[in-house]
Amino acid sequence: MPPSATKLLLIGLDCADPALLQQWIDSGDLPVLQSLRERGSWGPLHSPLALADDATWASFYTGVSPARHGRYFFHAIEPGSYRSPYWQENHLQYPPFWDALSAAGKRVAVIDVPKTPLSRHINGIHVTDWRVHGRDRPTQSLPAEISAELLSRFGEDGTDCLSQRPWLCDAMALAEENYDEFIGILARSVDDKLTYAQELLKQGRWDMFLVVFKEAHCVSHKFWHLLDTANPAYSPAFALRYGNSIKDIFTRLDTAIGTLLETAGPDSNVIVFSDLGMASNYTGNFLFDEILRRLEFKRLSKARRVKRQSLELALAVLRRLRGKNNEVGSRRIRLFYPLPNGEQSGAIRFNMAGREPNGMVHPGADCDALRAYLVDAFLELVDPESGAPLVDAVLSSADIYPGPHSDRLPDLFVMWKRDRPIYGAASKLIGKFRLPAPRIRTGGHIANGLYCFAGPAVVQQAQAMPASIMDLAPTAAALLGHPLPDLDGKPLPACNSCDVAL
Repeated sequence: MPPSATKLLLIGLDCADPALLQQWIDSGDLPVLQSLRERGSWGPLHSPLALADDATWASFYTGVSPARHGRYFFHAIEPGSYRSPYWQENHLQYPPFWDALSAAGKRVAVIDVPKTPLSRHINGIHVTDWRVHGRDRPTQSLPAEISAELLSRFGEDGTDCLSQRPWLCDAMALAEENYDEFIGILARSVDDKLTYAQELLKQGRWDMFLVVFKEAHCVSHKFWHLLDTANPAYSPAFALRYGNSIKDIFTRLDTAIGTLLETAGPDSNVIVFSDLGMASNYTGNFLFDEILRRLEFKRLSKARRVKRQSLELALAVLRRLRGKNNEVGSRRIRLFYPLPNGEQSGAIRFNMAGREPNGMVHPGADCDALRAYLVDAFLELVDPESGAPLVDAVLSSADIYPGPHSDRLPDLFVMWKRDRPIYGAASKLIGKFRLPAPRIRTGGHIANGLYCFAGPAVVQQAQAMPASIMDLAPTAAALLGHPLPDLDGKPLPACNSCDVAL
């Protein structure tokens, strides 16, 4: 291998739906990815159950499960309190794998991995929150002057900018008058990142070069309805004009991948991957708190119901006087309460004795009975009009995420069915009700992505080889001759050089 070559090139396509990738690879519309698939190994890339991009990206860059790294959303859970503040660097409980590579003397470039803290001791270059969806903070870098240079050369991000309200890629539906502006910004965003990444790659001598593109994520959130004629937001006129917008961004990304591969050199190993997929954003989260309140009142005695109502009245008065919601006070008086989470699932936290300050649910039999009650109650929910079930599954975090930091995760996840819009809920326990549905973005996260792995270290595979998002960190480390112990992921099985240095 030439001394200037990049040993490992990792390219992330944030939330590029794997079904669309497969479809357009098969049709030849993504020729670069088609070539990678034909000459290497590929397969589905499993993401953490019931969680979306925050937990998935943290599992990627740590190589461990959410019960070990402690990140479930862009809000954090602070054990011993009722607070769920915005996520900060000190909430991360496991270090990114490139910190260990840097300490071992490997030269690395890490550009825009979402949901990650800025490394303080990178052996190379680290850029965070420049062109990412769902920024944690303003653009930062090491060396520090790079972030100022990027903003000076390319300007601020017009879709996920912390200094602007509203953002074009926020949680709400995109206004039709912003369609052209939005697509133009995303196209320039791909080009900006490609320009900068190519400049860095040309410096050579990178052991690992890692860059993530966000544009598939944003365009899928906002334009998914134009791929789904059953979506209530579908418009034939707008589909005729903008229906290829997602495909156009995917093909632009495919071209960018080709440019980066050419710049890195033919002897580089390359992994291109997406972390999650997308589907129509049908969710019952806007009904969730009301459902939980009704289910809790069914568990309370008449005396406790009267006491609860008086406490909630007092909180409502305080809320009026202070002009803000007393979330902590509300959580203190409940058996269980909702936590902020992505639209794919509702998240529940028990007010647990010995864990929360005013814990009301005792561990053991008391908690087990309450968990079983909630599981059954949510599985009984139906649409008030059609009678169709609303919930696909109710998952216990203790079962799927055992680990030292499981207390930083919700206790239950209610997975909504995604086959039709949700407008109300009904069951024998809660009765029947409807609420006005918010006008949210039309594409929502679903589990699992896709990877393609090619290069001198790869055994070609004719069939799909499933892997986990947690497998990419140990694969990268082993390829660079520095295996990392104590990770939950394992090197990809197609890697025939993962026990020796390149």
